[in-house]
Amino acid sequence: MTGGTWPQASLCLFSGALLGLLFLACKLLRVLLGLGRLATALLDLAFCLFCGAAAFLCALVLDQGRLRLFQAALQLLGAWGAAAALDPLVEGAARLLRRTAARMRRALGRPLRFLREKWAKTFPKQPRKPVKRKKPGGNGKKPKNHLKILHKLRYNGNTTSRRREGGRPPCRKPRVQK
Repeated sequence: MTGGTWPQASLCLFSGALLGLLFLACKLLRVLLGLGRLATALLDLAFCLFCGAAAFLCALVLDQGRLRLFQAALQLLGAWGAAAALDPLVEGAARLLRRTAARMRRALGRPLRFLREKWAKTFPKQPRKPVKRKKPGGNGKKPKNHLKILHKLRYNGNTTSRRREGGRPPCRKPRVQK
């Protein structure tokens, strides 16, 4: 941009205000849809990426890609101004829309409840067969004692410990006594 300081400053303020409005739109979307933590994090990530791209494009237009302090400061000032001025309006609109949606659900729920009851009387539910639950422990076999199996493997089938008798287990080489 080859103009003076005023056009550059107004471009930065205007782009910052648009970013502030985008922030409020994301906030409204998050409140209305009741997004969870993951969706909120993804929405915030998309917003940050868009803000970075907007700052980069603004820097390209102003000074051939060099980010200047006045550009970043004026964009932050514009975003803060728009968000601070319109945040109570967005909060009120979100609250109003949520209440209206709840009232609509209640109002439409009455005829739907009547139809559901009428449908239930006309077509009664068939009783379900009880599900047989398996007892813990698998297929009825007694679980094997794995410690006994390991003990047998270590002592080559001898279930008594040779350590108690003073000898060494047979898996080690015997010492030659002199």
